[in-house]
Amino acid sequence: MPAVSMKAVQALCLAGALATLLRPHSIQPWWLPVLVAVTAVVVLLGLRRGWEAGSQVAALVASVTAAAYGGVGAKHWRPVIGFGWPHEGSIESYERLALAGGVLAGLAGLLTLVRLRQLGVLAVEQPRLWRGLAVGVALAALVVLVTAAGSPDDRDLRSLLAFGLLYGVPWGGAVVLAALLPARLAVVALASAAVVAALTVTDTMEQLALSRYSQAAAALALVALVACLALRQPGQRGPEVGDLELPVESGEHL
Repeated sequence: MPAVSMKAVQALCLAGALATLLRPHSIQPWWLPVLVAVTAVVVLLGLRRGWEAGSQVAALVASVTAAAYGGVGAKHWRPVIGFGWPHEGSIESYERLALAGGVLAGLAGLLTLVRLRQLGVLAVEQPRLWRGLAVGVALAALVVLVTAAGSPDDRDLRSLLAFGLLYGVPWGGAVVLAALLPARLAVVALASAAVVAALTVTDTMEQLALSRYSQAAAALALVALVACLALRQPGQRGPEVGDLELPVESGEHL
């Protein structure tokens, strides 16, 4: 698929995901539709050659986040609302919309991963990858445990999986992603995840867990991600984007 077409599909997927979030009476945090809308714009900014790789990295982190909220939201409507529904529309319709939004955001994220692979900016260097995996998995486990510490009801397998999907995968995954990227793109990955963590401090999915514990986990992740940014050593940064030979498609100008 040509790069321009791929970005068009990404933007359309994100626009569809945004549409599912604009229905009233949402249980999702206030910032999620804003994140999805900004991500769609970021994808389109990537039509400029020099910005493409960075825009794709930021879009990947945000798309994974939106997909996680959609997937968890599809299973969380009924526990929040209970069996009484005072608003227009059925609970099932909200569940289907959440799932559709998650699938669309996930598809956008998959396309960003494919495009990053095409650009040749993903590189496996064993020492950096193992360090990234160790830190990423530790961060993911820590935020899940902190979120679940609020109540015994939040420690069943289903809740732990939800916390892992919402918080562990985007934030821990960003650390692993950074270990596969050149220096400037690694900064984009970590900074994007830090932005999501900062937004999560302000608001979380309604009644998923005790909010103060979710927000504490997000604050912890924010500190850890900023620390990863600050402690990056020059010798561990890999090649720069400018050192890579990016593919040029027919009709495309550098």
